[in-house]
Amino acid sequence: MTGSGANPAAASDFAGGTLPSGTVAFAAGATAATITVGVAGDTLVEPDEGFTVTLSGLAGTIIATPAASGTIRNDDAPPPPTGPTNIGALHGNHGDYVIANTGGQLYIQDTVPGRDGTQTVANPGEMRFADGIGVFDATGNAEAMTRLYQGAFGRAPDAPGLEYAVPLINQGSLTLKQIGEGFLSSGEFQRQYGQPDTGAFVTAMYRNVLHRAINPSDPLDAAGIQNFSNLANAQGRAAALLAISDSQENHRLTLGIAGDRFDAQATRIYQAAFNRVPDAPGLEAVRNALSSGAPADQIAQNFVDSGEFQRAYGSQSNGDFIATLYRNVLHREADAGGKAQFTGALDAGYSRGFALLALADSAENRINTAAVTHDAWVFIPG
Repeated sequence: MTGSGANPAAASDFAGGTLPSGTVAFAAGATAATITVGVAGDTLVEPDEGFTVTLSGLAGTIIATPAASGTIRNDDAPPPPTGPTNIGALHGNHGDYVIANTGGQLYIQDTVPGRDGTQTVANPGEMRFADGIGVFDATGNAEAMTRLYQGAFGRAPDAPGLEYAVPLINQGSLTLKQIGEGFLSSGEFQRQYGQPDTGAFVTAMYRNVLHRAINPSDPLDAAGIQNFSNLANAQGRAAALLAISDSQENHRLTLGIAGDRFDAQATRIYQAAFNRVPDAPGLEAVRNALSSGAPADQIAQNFVDSGEFQRAYGSQSNGDFIATLYRNVLHREADAGGKAQFTGALDAGYSRGFALLALADSAENRINTAAVTHDAWVFIPG
């Protein structure tokens, strides 16, 4: 017996922890015999797994089809997802509020005096605005799934579907690729696209996801078409859909509804370091470094070591450096306690990159930069 199919069974899936083997005997004149396969039960939520039984070393008989396939069915259900924390109906449109991920919870401040005031939402959470629903998910998976919805169907997700699937993704019971496979086989997708070949599929994805036609004279577009087509052929169309939806170009197109936690942190560090709006190439480079796993403190130190930063701060003492950093990042004078704490850390050997990152990612600066970061929450119009 061997594992087979897209998800082959392993030895651990069978009783005794080994792939079954043995001998089967056919009585004289018999045309059938029973083989019993013992399966090791578990409580894991996993795909169905395949195996193949092959008869060999036959004596005294001929069997036309000596191999047969079987399937170990998954009969375990994922745990029910945790429902969102709902703060109830808000009275304004989503643009009327300062909304900031302060690290584990969402800060919401109504800019209209005397209406909804200031509130917080735990993760995961939901906000109901006059013009739609906001979904808070600190992991970033709600944002990724929203881009996938936009890519497949050209529309925002429905809130119940998003809030059901995201906890399963967070638990590891479901992947974005599996969701993409479900989208591609859905009636809604089939009605929009039919059964295109790979080239037509990728062209349609460009049009639907990136809202533009392919420019055949652009080397980047030509390379993109080739790469996405190769991915679709090698790993399936769901992989190509996910890659296009998660492209840097689509991240920028969907920032207003889906946000991007790496873009948000890159923006905060950039503005904190240089006290200016980031230039697009620089912001993209920092965002890509963070999404690739580069440590944020090292990126902050790279800013500190740059010529622009050195010209702005010069060779200040640690205390003066912290005072200037407060003015440039938080746009206020340093409070005595904060200045003493950061100055003491620098005197003890902590890097200036550490201080830059700490102020850039502080709750106060997250709130100050909320309008340009849209960090960790999704807006669903309706």
